Amino acid sequence: MVEEPFTVRRVDFGKVGLAVLFLLGLVAGAFEWWLVLGVILLLLVGLYAANPRTRFINALYIAFLIGFAFFQFVNNWVAATDIQREWRIIFNRLSLSIIILGLYITHLLYKQPISFFHQKPNWHTQLKLRGHAIPVFRFWFIGLIVNIAVYIPFIVMQGMEAVKSLLFFALFFSLINAVFEELIWRGPLFSSLLRHTSIPYTLAVTSIGFGLLHLAIGIPFLISLFFSIAGLFYGLVVYKTNSIYPGTLFHFVLNIGMVLSGWILS
Repeated sequence: MVEEPFTVRRVDFGKVGLAVLFLLGLVAGAFEWWLVLGVILLLLVGLYAANPRTRFINALYIAFLIGFAFFQFVNNWVAATDIQREWRIIFNRLSLSIIILGLYITHLLYKQPISFFHQKPNWHTQLKLRGHAIPVFRFWFIGLIVNIAVYIPFIVMQGMEAVKSLLFFALFFSLINAVFEELIWRGPLFSSLLRHTSIPYTLAVTSIGFGLLHLAIGIPFLISLFFSIAGLFYGLVVYKTNSIYPGTLFHFVLNIGMVLSGWILS
């Protein structure tokens, strides 16, 4: 991938408007405000017809929101069954494949290249932050260690027996969740937005969207927005290493900490 500097460009209000509608659609879908989501989809369809220049990006957003609505319907049906809670959570995460499928089909219809960043990470790059350059591996590793350190006290408080009882679920859930969420936000959507827009736009949409999607599993709004910081971290790592694996591994470890600390099944 050719690296793109973080430069200020002329704002494309058409693309910004699409992004705003998309993010509002995520909120509407998460809270199951179906009428609002329907209006947003109609607006996106209208803009699709009016502006040929942004049709592919628009189609991605429409496919994502429709897939998200199906995701919600499927999980509402599962929630009404007597399936054990742990398996409902696993099914919920597996259902994210509906969104991935929508993005994949959209790329095929528009004959656009599909990238999952499925390659060995390039650690020989640096991340420039306010004039200071830090090797991307050090940036990734420090973030990983800090997050592990944050969760350790909460895990210890749960006690060894509780940790043992949650270990299998923690590994299974964390693997599925990390892989599917990263494929959604740092896979074809990320690569296509990067090709058709800019890195600041791509990072903003995928990071905020990543945070807002957690509203659908009952995470409070402010905490979901805080998760956008994690989304920004993962996006930067994918962009600099040109690989989805470092962010997925980080996400996997973070999810294990969340489960073992009692947050997921509390």
